[in-house]
Parts: sequence; C-alpha cells; structure tokens
Amino acid sequence: MRLSAHRPFTGATYLARSARKSGALAALVLIAVAGFVLVPAAAEADTGFYESPLFGIAAAPDGSLLVADAGQGIVDADDGSLIAALPGVTDVAPRTGGGLWATTSFGPEGTQRLYRITGDGEAVEVANLFDFEEKRNPHPALIESNPFDVADLGGGEALIADAAGNDLLKVDKHGKVKVVAVLPNELVSTANIKSLAGCDGEPVPGLAEICDLPPEIPAEPVATSVAIGPDGAYYVGELKGFPAPTGASKVWRIEPNARNAKCGQSPLCSVVFDDFTSVIDLAFGPDGRLNVAQIDDASWFALEIGEGELAVGGSVHACDLSTKDCEEVVSGVPILTSIAFRDDDSLWGSIWSVVPGMADVVPLDGLTLPQLTVSCTRRSGAGMNPPWPSGMVTVMVISSDVDSGMSDGICTFKTYVWGTAASTSSEKMSNGSKVVTTNAVKSPADPESVAVNGISNSVWPLVKVSAISRVRSIRVWLIWRER
Repeated sequence: MRLSAHRPFTGATYLARSARKSGALAALVLIAVAGFVLVPAAAEADTGFYESPLFGIAAAPDGSLLVADAGQGIVDADDGSLIAALPGVTDVAPRTGGGLWATTSFGPEGTQRLYRITGDGEAVEVANLFDFEEKRNPHPALIESNPFDVADLGGGEALIADAAGNDLLKVDKHGKVKVVAVLPNELVSTANIKSLAGCDGEPVPGLAEICDLPPEIPAEPVATSVAIGPDGAYYVGELKGFPAPTGASKVWRIEPNARNAKCGQSPLCSVVFDDFTSVIDLAFGPDGRLNVAQIDDASWFALEIGEGELAVGGSVHACDLSTKDCEEVVSGVPILTSIAFRDDDSLWGSIWSVVPGMADVVPLDGLTLPQLTVSCTRRSGAGMNPPWPSGMVTVMVISSDVDSGMSDGICTFKTYVWGTAASTSSEKMSNGSKVVTTNAVKSPADPESVAVNGISNSVWPLVKVSAISRVRSIRVWLIWRER
C-alpha cells in the first residue's frame, strides 16, 4: 500500500496499513497525551530500552527475551543491549542450529525481507519477500507485502505470516519462497465501525462517510501471526481489515504438507476459532493451550479514532485445542502487539507498543489493569466512575478545569494526584500522597518516583488533554505491580 502522505507518527500508520486499504489513518501519538496514564511493572521493565514501535517478542534458548524494535533492531529485554542493528524489524525468532530469524517491513516497498542473524549480530538477507509478492501476488488484491510474524521450522526453513499479502509463506534454506496457504476475504458486519464513528448520533468529524456503508462489506483477513502447534500443524491468526469488525477474526489450522492451499476451500486449512477481535499474535503456552492476543477488544480501528479514547485495551485468551474452550488470561492491556512465554513459564507482552517513550515489554501474569473513566463536562471537576479501587497505589486525574474560552465540551486537565486516599479533592489527600499542578506537557520519558506505604512506583503524569471535539469519556489506564 502506498501511503498518500507522510504521517506524523509512522508506527501507528504502519500498524494499520495492512488492515485498511484506503482513507486517512489517524496518528496514534495523540494517545500518549490524551488521558492514558501508565504505572509500569517495576525493575524488569524499562521504556528507555526502546526506540519503538515494537512489533514482536520471542524467548531465546538462553532464557533471554528478544524484542523486535523497529526503531533500531533486535533488543535484549532484560538489559536493553542491542543484539542486532536492523531498523524496520517486525519480528524475531530463535533459529534451530543457532542465530535468529528476523523479518523487516517497517519502511517503503522493497524493504520486506527475511534475514538470518548471526551470532555476532550480522544481518544476512535470506529472501526478498516483496519481490516474491510482486511476481506471484497469491492473494488477488493489491501487490503489497508486510511480513509481520516469523516462526522457525528447523532445517534452515522459516514460516512467515504476511499481513499485507494475506498468506502464509515458507522460505527454505536456499532462500526459495513457497506459498503454504492463502487466507480468504470474508463478508463482515459494519456495525462496529459505525458505532465507533458515532453514527448513532453526531458522527466523528471526517468519518461521516462510514455511516453510509452497507450492513456488510468484504474484509481482507490480514495474517498477523503464526505459531507451530504441539501437533505439528501451523496456526495462523488474522486481524481482519476494514471495516474492523468485532468477533470475526479467525484462527486457522494448516497442515504442514499444505502447498498453495486456499483456506476455506482446502481440507488442509480449516478454522479452529472464529470469534476473536483483531488478533495480533499467537503463542502456545507450557500447558499446550494456544494463547490468542487481541490488539484492542474494540478492534484496531478504535485506536485510530480521535485521540484513542474509544480504545478499551487488548487481551489474551488461552484456548484448549481439544475442547475449543477459551479462558481470558488478561484484559485491558494498552496497545498489545506481541506475546511470548519465557523459560519460567511466565507470559510477557509488548504494551504501548507504538507510542514513543512509553513502549515497553512487561510480564502480563498477575498484571493489575483496572480501568477508570474521567468524563469531560462543563462543570469544574471531573466525575469518576467507578471510584478508585481500594488498597491500591494508583495514579488518577481527580479534577478538571474548563477553559471558558474553549468551545463546548473541551476540557483541559491540569491537576494530577497520586496516592492512596479515595478522595476527589487534593485538600483531603494524605498518607504519602503528592499533588502536581502544571499546564505543560511532561515527557513520559521523565518518570518521578513516589513511595507510598513502603511501595515505590515510577509514574508519568500525563499533563494535558485538549482539542476534544465533543464531550466523551476518557479512559485512564493503571498498571501496577508490587516490587
């Protein structure tokens, strides 16, 4: 896909470019200053390690955790060291026999490649995937490639989920590319995107045309993920492109002997799960269940509208392949793009993955992710629903001042408080609480440490929310972990 204009935050544009083939894409950088507050996990997580965007993580045989950071290359999540300089990298996977696989795509056409990373960090090109797409174009749509996920097959071979190509590819030890399977388009509902666009009332500015869509339109699958199951089969997850429906993303099971299989027609490619939303990654857990990650439970399009205030966060679901039962493991995770299990069986994920200064890789096991809502009103003071959770160290906006010179419904938050008291005014705050008042945007890369009741957390007060075109709710995200 050729973008019609340079976007101010290309990480967000890239994430959606395989999902939406036309129209303007919003810049998700606004999310970082529009009502989201992050309290990260403690010592093992460090946003300073990454340039972002982050698109893939993988556990290495030596116990380390590898991160595909498109801003610089492959990074060690434990110490921040750069293992291989490879700007534009989208995924990484350990390679049987030593070294790593890595895909690149974050850039112009022609940068879609598969690399082998040597022990000394050298990137050796194995295959030009854009050339293959240009010659073959297995899915009858636009000629475009976006290798988004890679898995090791052993024997010098690799599997690649091409999000823009809508297919699963295999690359052999000689660099020859073969089509394993092609995912089909599907007729899907437009109800979700119409709801997000405000079609039931006053449409979001610039999105009124969405309200004229028919009840159903075809959507491309957008293959975002591949994992090899304990049964040897290949499992592929799909995001589902425009119009970003909920409950329509599938997980496909593909036999390892499949070649040029047309999913939905060939018996070698069948649906195992079909009711997910915007699947972004797959990973088999130590118990053999397939873990399915969703970038946002309201769909990827929720991240593009306005300032991201309609996003509800991503989630992970552990699914039994035999019974087809799925259990939600964690939810409300902001901009989740990848998951992986480490050698201690802990589940990790990349969060805030496309937001500079906030992108991080953290353990998801036991992560506390309450969601609070601050409503913009014309009254001084922002209502909160529900109230603060009890017994937690939290970060919360507790008041707002409405600038009378701004138009109806526009709020500028100025007072930020963190502490333990469930209060709605700074005068009543106590027990180690702290109040900060400012009118300037503070960089998320400049954390302050506050100790409350012996628990220390790094917090970033996001200082300003403005230019909201109409009265809406703004979700405030809290991520808290005791040291």
